[in-house]
Amino acid sequence: MATRAASKSNQAMCCLTVGFVQILLPADAGLKVAALLRGAVDGHLRYDAAVDRVFEIQGEVDVEYCAIKAGQVRMPKPPTASPAPLAIGREPLKLTHG
Repeated sequence: MATRAASKSNQAMCCLTVGFVQILLPADAGLKVAALLRGAVDGHLRYDAAVDRVFEIQGEVDVEYCAIKAGQVRMPKPPTASPAPLAIGREPLKLTHG
């Protein structure tokens, strides 16, 4: 899914922030999601022996919509292979100046 979204570089994108989570998605979809979240409340799940699950309202959901440019979206670079760890032999290591 990420490669499909990244391949459409000319598509208008947005960053939708919900609480502390940033989601990148097409701008038109972001506007729809932001509109759907208007009036939503933040709920905290806890368990109660009498009724199993209880959701406590914490307050309104913080939702922020931000239009972004294609140049602001980058795919992460693949991790580089780390060098193999040095084996510890029976001989003392020789220090070199460099």
